[in-house]
Amino acid sequence: MHKIVSIGLVTVVGSVLTLSARGDTVHCSVLDDGVEKIQCTFVTPRKDWEREVVFYWHSDMFPQDDREHTMALPTRNGSVYDYRYLRGRAQGVWTVTVTLTEEDGSEREVSRRFSLEGGTVDELAH
Repeated sequence: MHKIVSIGLVTVVGSVLTLSARGDTVHCSVLDDGVEKIQCTFVTPRKDWEREVVFYWHSDMFPQDDREHTMALPTRNGSVYDYRYLRGRAQGVWTVTVTLTEEDGSEREVSRRFSLEGGTVDELAH
C-alpha cells in the first residue's frame, strides 16, 4: 500500500512540474456554434488562489474595435477564454494580450497576433 501511494505522489508531482514548465500560453481560433466567434483561450499553471486575468483585444487597422475584458480565474483553474463575435469584426492584424495578476500583485503578460481575413484566423509569429 505504501508503494502505491508513493507512485501516486510521484505521478502528481510530475504532472505539476510539466504544467509549470510550459508556462503561460494564449491560442485563438474561430468557433461556429451557430454564431461564429473568435475565441482566445489563456492557459497557465494552476494555483491555490483566485487570480485576475485581463484580455486586451487590439486591431492594428481599426483601434475603435479594441476591447478590454477583466475576469477572475478561479482557484485551481488553469484556463479561461474570451471571445468576440466574428460578424462586424475589423479585418486585418489583431493582437490579443492577456495579463495575469498573481495573489502578490505581480503581473505576467502573453500575447498572440493573428490575421483575420474572410472569416478565418491565421496565427502570426510574435
